[in-house]
Amino acid sequence: MMNKRLFFSICYLLLTGLISGCGSNTRPADQNEKQVASSSTLTTASSAGSVETIYKSNCMSCHGINLEGKIGPSLKNVAETRSHDQIATKIQNGGGGMPAFKSKLQDQDVQELANWLATKK
Repeated sequence: MMNKRLFFSICYLLLTGLISGCGSNTRPADQNEKQVASSSTLTTASSAGSVETIYKSNCMSCHGINLEGKIGPSLKNVAETRSHDQIATKIQNGGGGMPAFKSKLQDQDVQELANWLATKK
């Protein structure tokens, strides 16, 4: 009985750690925007060259390499159920198990990612 409890406790902790790691390419919350803009570790559309790189760095771990869904839902047809503004709001504020990215991505990157996803029908 004790072994089952230990096993399930460890599984719970591992699962919680995996879920909280979704979008793990983050910046520290205490950095100001000027420091972040000059940071070489921040993935932006201009420095990475493509919105796909932003997706791969921040979204792929939960939504899959081909938008097929993993921990998070499939995004293959996201534009059929959400507008550009709804997609951008979801990226910024999260919700329903998705972490918020408003403090992790620049506004321009959120808009470019939302533009890209809004073409997925």
